[in-house]
Amino acid sequence: MRWRIVPAVLLGVVAGLAGGHVLWSHPNARLRQEIARTRTWLFDEVKLSEARAEEIQRLHAVCSRVDAELEEARAALASARTAYEEARARLDVAASGWRTEQERRRSLELQMAAATRERTGGEWP
Repeated sequence: MRWRIVPAVLLGVVAGLAGGHVLWSHPNARLRQEIARTRTWLFDEVKLSEARAEEIQRLHAVCSRVDAELEEARAALASARTAYEEARARLDVAASGWRTEQERRRSLELQMAAATRERTGGEWP
């Protein structure tokens, strides 16, 4: 009789394991799908992060180069401003003796008359 109970017990255990497996595997299948989806999303995010990091490094190099060019341009601008101010100062000195165009013309006429008088001996031609 003992041996007749053993197959029944084994059958019960197998039936219980099979039923438990069916009930347990259904939520697990959903969890596996969710884990697979999350894993795919995570790997995609890692790839995007690496691409962003490379883009940031590239832009940093570009910004460094542009900063150097900006400093060169500022130095050239300062040099041009200095040259402009020097030229303006020379022109101001040259023009400061003449207050108006009429005074300049009158001065030139007097100089020409004096030069003519010197050549002609004080007489007008």
